Amino acid sequence: MNPAELCLPKNDKDNRSTKFNQPRNKVSPKVTRSNCLNHNPIPKKYNKAVKSRNKKGQNGHAVETGKTRDIKKQTLKLQDHSVWTLKKKFEVLQIEPIYQNYIIQIQRPLVVGYIGLAVAILLGTVIYHIANVQSFSNQDYRISQSVLIVGQVSLATILVCVIKNSIYLKFSTWISVVIWILLLAISNIYFHIPSRKQTTDDVAVTFFLIFMCHVMLPMSKMLSLCFGGMTVVIQITTSGILSPKENMVAELVSNFVILLSANIMGMGHKYLTDLHHRHTFLEARSMIQVKKKLEWENNQRDELLNCCIPGDMVEEMKGDITEKMLNHTNKNPELYVESHYQDVSILYADIVNFTPLSAKCESPNELIDLLNRLFGRFDQLAEKHQCLRIKILGDCYVCVCGVPKPNPNHALNCVSLGIDMIDAIREVRDESKTDVDMRIGVHSGKVLSGVIGLNKWQYDVWSDDVTLANNMEASGIPGKVHITKNVLVQLGDNHQFMVENGDGQERNEYLREKNIETFILSVKQQEIPKNRPKFSFRSYVKMAMFISKLQWKVEKPFAKWKAVSKAIRMSPGQLAQSSSSKITSEIDIIQMGKKFHAEVNMELENKSRLLGRKSSWEGNKDYNPWWMRFSKELELEYNKEPDLWFKVSLILLFGVFVGIQIVHGVVSVRGFEYYAMFGIGITVFTVLIVISLGENFNTEESSFSTWYSRISQNFLLSSPIHIFTICLCAVLTGICSLIPLVSCNRNKDKMPDGCNKPIYFVLCSFLSLSANVLFLQIKYIVKVMLMTVAVIVFDILFHTDSVFQTEGTM
Repeated sequence: MNPAELCLPKNDKDNRSTKFNQPRNKVSPKVTRSNCLNHNPIPKKYNKAVKSRNKKGQNGHAVETGKTRDIKKQTLKLQDHSVWTLKKKFEVLQIEPIYQNYIIQIQRPLVVGYIGLAVAILLGTVIYHIANVQSFSNQDYRISQSVLIVGQVSLATILVCVIKNSIYLKFSTWISVVIWILLLAISNIYFHIPSRKQTTDDVAVTFFLIFMCHVMLPMSKMLSLCFGGMTVVIQITTSGILSPKENMVAELVSNFVILLSANIMGMGHKYLTDLHHRHTFLEARSMIQVKKKLEWENNQRDELLNCCIPGDMVEEMKGDITEKMLNHTNKNPELYVESHYQDVSILYADIVNFTPLSAKCESPNELIDLLNRLFGRFDQLAEKHQCLRIKILGDCYVCVCGVPKPNPNHALNCVSLGIDMIDAIREVRDESKTDVDMRIGVHSGKVLSGVIGLNKWQYDVWSDDVTLANNMEASGIPGKVHITKNVLVQLGDNHQFMVENGDGQERNEYLREKNIETFILSVKQQEIPKNRPKFSFRSYVKMAMFISKLQWKVEKPFAKWKAVSKAIRMSPGQLAQSSSSKITSEIDIIQMGKKFHAEVNMELENKSRLLGRKSSWEGNKDYNPWWMRFSKELELEYNKEPDLWFKVSLILLFGVFVGIQIVHGVVSVRGFEYYAMFGIGITVFTVLIVISLGENFNTEESSFSTWYSRISQNFLLSSPIHIFTICLCAVLTGICSLIPLVSCNRNKDKMPDGCNKPIYFVLCSFLSLSANVLFLQIKYIVKVMLMTVAVIVFDILFHTDSVFQTEGTM
């Protein structure tokens, strides 16, 4: 494993987490005539078949180029992001409640702004009436003023509840319902008080109420649709009852179409906003999942390194390697060596008669399983006695105490570990009926520790004292702990071991040369019986049965890390399927997977609480909240993002266009200009919608379908084309909203009946202006410019055209 790869900073790994998983383009080899020049010529009648095969490849399937594959990916991306598909994903990922809380929180500023705007409008209306010095003796005037004042006080109270975050988050739906009902009641009472009511008096206010409530209030789509329909029914009913009967049917139909268009735009905006938010929320969760996955993998890496190297030295190595990578330097590898450790005890342990024991294993797997259980048990005992295992050499086990942290009881810990190891091997001897035992040597002194190796690291200790401990084990007695005088001195007089003369010099030349005095330690109750069971081939026992009798809970090497690696790659859906199958071997994996995704969702919830707050973007140089723009590089990347639902916006805008034409067809003059613009608009919208839907018809069965699909993809994935299309549609709907004025001005002397209701020109202008909100991914600067130009044009016409100057026409 590359050390530099192990110690990459998390941010660097996050940035490149998705770059190296992209599939490469694989183009099948083509069959051409040039390949067959030296062979039998191809008859002319087969040229067409050969060309067809060139396109389809050797196996008859179409050859995919990089561009074709990109188109397929975008097509799949467009098809897989409907509201229902996204909701299913949210349910599987168990993030729907988190998402709903997120939506409620980010719509809070909109609710505050909406209430503030409503209060300002009501206050302005009150001031308008006072400025006109209307008589307070008029009962209708007193009622209307009272309604406006009560409405302001009620909205101010609701505003306090919205500002208080705990109340708003808990009762957001009820607050939205109360706001909608309150504004609807104020509107109906205010406009229905006069004795004579026109059908168009409250259409503009009701239009504003429906549209803004859909856009601003955090209500579910179903609830919002019900209240929108209820508002339309109330307006049409009250207008039909209280208004004059003259031309009432035509005007009610027009009012219904206008308010229905308001519902279409409001619900369309809510639907598209929900799609965008869900898509963004999923991407945010994917990024958090990648980050969390890297954290888990980094933790695994650290655990793996800490199994081989002490933690302090691991951190030092990681810091040095990271610094080299950041500075782009290629210095010689550092030597990571600790200074001499004083007062350290070294233990060498060797399994005696392991060969007869291993001979009973029927397969290499049984032998490996046995060794893993033995040395795993020794590792557990070493951890219990605060010893650090250095290495395993065959059936020899080496550990130290006092490294890397000093330990005043290092000698006692090593001796106690040796006694426990002898006790552990006795279980093996009793179950396997073999003369297996432990020979242990312990010495106290000083050591030098560090990491050696260039490609493969190895943590080790060196000193003459280590060599002496090795020779103590070699000259030891099975079933007893062989120690030097240094160890005995460190133990003091308070130990509970039986001490005997070791006579190590008689069994080992190195000890004899160094004149080392040795001793034998044992515990009385752990003395080995004189009549040891002898190894006998006649008492052959299945090792699998023997291993199963060992009650040592020792994990298999890397079992936990393998489970973690598999768990973090399983989706919640796969975890649910595995849980239902109840496979015992996958219980740990399922639990780890659920824990991993729970951590991802918890992180997502914490992040979502910060979004929309000032602290989430304050001090961020990559984002300008006033101009709603990223930095130059990020803005270019953002502009390249495709608008996956542009075709939906086009279809909704087409519905608004048809609504405008219906209104004019019912109450306005239907001249040549009206029919001409109607035909042009139908043609333009039909062409645009047909082009936008072409990505669904890429069947690869004909060149036309492929060509049609590519045109559609280029249309849907190009921001300049989107801006041009929006400008074209805005101009078209704006002209259609005023086109009957041409017929009216052509007959100024005798104004047609359809020109005496200019209020519908204003209402249709509202429709054309409001339709810009359906295109969510277009820059708001473009929308503001379009609406500004449209408002100026409309205002000039409304103040200069003769239709609006006729007295009493409004």
